[in-house]
Amino acid sequence: MSFRRLVLACVFLSALVGAAPAQAQYFRNNGIAVLTGWKGLGSTWDGATGQKIWNMSDQGTIGMGYFTALGYNLFFDILQAEIGMGAERLVTGRAPGPIFSFSATSGVRYNFLEEGIRPFVSGHLQYLQIIPVTPDPEIPTNALTGNAPFWVGARVGGGCEFFIMDEVSLLAHAGMTVFTGLNQPPPGATPGITNFLLPQANAGLTAHIYF
Repeated sequence: MSFRRLVLACVFLSALVGAAPAQAQYFRNNGIAVLTGWKGLGSTWDGATGQKIWNMSDQGTIGMGYFTALGYNLFFDILQAEIGMGAERLVTGRAPGPIFSFSATSGVRYNFLEEGIRPFVSGHLQYLQIIPVTPDPEIPTNALTGNAPFWVGARVGGGCEFFIMDEVSLLAHAGMTVFTGLNQPPPGATPGITNFLLPQANAGLTAHIYF
């Protein structure tokens, strides 16, 4: 009887020891993110609706971020900062000029799995500032911010993280942001289309380096 109990105890301990590394192997408390992505602005929304909503092209983006773990499944993206570049779409009397953007996001990601492949959902707050180069750009502005082209909105999305090394992963993601404000549409826009809400699609590929 003692021998049987000893065997059962050994089996139980072996199971625990064998299961623990699978979770611990892919878990670090903090990390940095190298961001590459795309913002769906006027090429997406103006093109789909036939209206002047953003009156600027979609933008490619690059950036950096920092995140920390709130548990095995929940991560807090403390800050993700990105710079984007595109151009005006429809202007009068001159050639379209370049348009830059700066965005900062903060929020959480919830992983459904805990090992080398981690599908997730996410929710973030996003700040977006449009930075035109040419004077008097024909783009929307926000009356709540002194008719400046910057907004705050909520972003939801999801994706999947793939570990390529114990401390390095690639994260593919896509989502949707809705910015709020008292928006002044670009010249020639149909009144009322986006007076209060401005949509932005987003997607990207991020490298996570854990430590």
